[in-house]
Amino acid sequence: MPEFRFDPPLTLKGNIVVRNLDGAVRFMIGYREAHRPALQTSVLHRVEGAAGEAEERHAGYAFRGWAEAEGLAGAVAAKGDRCKAEQQLRA
Repeated sequence: MPEFRFDPPLTLKGNIVVRNLDGAVRFMIGYREAHRPALQTSVLHRVEGAAGEAEERHAGYAFRGWAEAEGLAGAVAAKGDRCKAEQQLRA
């Protein structure tokens, strides 16, 4: 099964590029300035536990939504993707 990839890759503040869920996990583990650490932990667990295409896609939406909420990423997602990311954060 192919691994989930952000298309296009996410560019976060500091010119950090996140291409896949492994990169998302590495970034989240090292990020210590979260405004909402409980949300960060929740999204991290979702990304780490994602298995299968649908779960990986939803985990990717959740990570993108979290990064946007933290002010780390511009709103580069398509309107539909951002709505899905917001729904995942509420789940």
